[in-house]
Parts: sequence; C-alpha cells; structure tokens
Amino acid sequence: MAYSDITHLFHADWSTSGKKRYGAWAVRLPDGSFTAFTPSRMNNCALQVEQMVSASQQGCLLAGFDFPIGLPVGYAKRAGIINFLGLLPELGKGRWEDFYRPAEYYSFLGVKFSRPRPGLRSGKRSPEARKKQSSALLLWAAEAGITLDRNLQEVIEDGFGPHPSGEDCFYAVVRLFALIAIASGWLDPGEPLNQEIRHVEGWILGQKYPDHWGGF
Repeated sequence: MAYSDITHLFHADWSTSGKKRYGAWAVRLPDGSFTAFTPSRMNNCALQVEQMVSASQQGCLLAGFDFPIGLPVGYAKRAGIINFLGLLPELGKGRWEDFYRPAEYYSFLGVKFSRPRPGLRSGKRSPEARKKQSSALLLWAAEAGITLDRNLQEVIEDGFGPHPSGEDCFYAVVRLFALIAIASGWLDPGEPLNQEIRHVEGWILGQKYPDHWGGF
C-alpha cells in the first residue's frame, strides 16, 4: 500500500473515560483533495469501527488511535524505570518536567502554545489558548485544499468549545490533519530503517528518526 492510495482517514483521541473518546474523519475526493468532518464521541466503539471499515471497503483506510499504554521497555531500562504506574505521578514535574511537551509540538500546522504555567490551564487544555490557534489551523487547512464541513469550521473557530472534551476534539482534529499531510506526501511518515523499531518497539507516524538511530 502506498500512502497515495489512502481514501479514508480517521483518528481517535482515546481515554479510559468514555466521555473523552473522540474521533475525526476525512475522505479523499476523486480530485485528490480531502473533506474533513466534525469530531464525534465514540459512544459505541465496536459499531463505529465496523462502520468505519465498511465505509472504506472500496478504498483504503488509515486509522490512528491515541492509546496511553506506557513506555517502551528499552527506554524504561535506560531511564531506570521499573514500574510505569509508580512513574505516572512524577511525570510533568522535576526531572520529567518536559515529558508531555513533545505531544504539543504542532509546528507543521503553525500552532504554537506558550509554556504551561504551574496551577493554570494553558496550552491545549485552555479553550482561550485553543481559540487563539484557530486562525493557524484554518489557514493550514485552506492552503492544503481541505474542505471543512460547516460544523468543523465553527468548532475550530470556537477553540473546540469550553468543555473539558474540547481538548480531546482538538487532539483528534490536529492528528487527523497530520494523517492528511502524510497521505498527501507533505509530511514524512518517518518510517525508521531499523527493523527492530518498526516491528517490536514501534515508532510515531509522522515523526522522523535518524537512520542510524538504534533504539532507546
């Protein structure tokens, strides 16, 4: 399969809470452009995944899911981590202060959040901060030739709303845009040459690794 063969794209921002599971769709049109649709909550995961697969039977589907599952074993050994649950309360502070920052790197979309301040909602968690980034998202979509359905346009302009789920909708959309960029050939999928990484530890689609990199 070539990325240019992809006709349907889907990305879901997952959570242990059903209220924070949102997925966003896009479809490639015959002229090669994409139409993106408003994120929706994944109320019936099994049914919605089945519908997603059925809708793409005449084409090719690329689906992404953001599952919080832990750390690669090799990385954990080198960092001296023996228990992921024990590590969780420490992430985001002290020696792990910047642990979450790579997930906020959206430079290819022109999105730039200020550094979060202790005790305050900021960055992607702040409706006001997301609203300030709406023009960058809309400009990128327009320049990429992506048609946004009317509801999605309004959702982006509103900063994905004031509710806690707005963060999840934001994630679903920006990662959908990343999949579109990869399927269109604008963003390097970053597939590492090291077979161990590709088949054992895994890698992040759209993040380029040095060819000589041998893992953690």
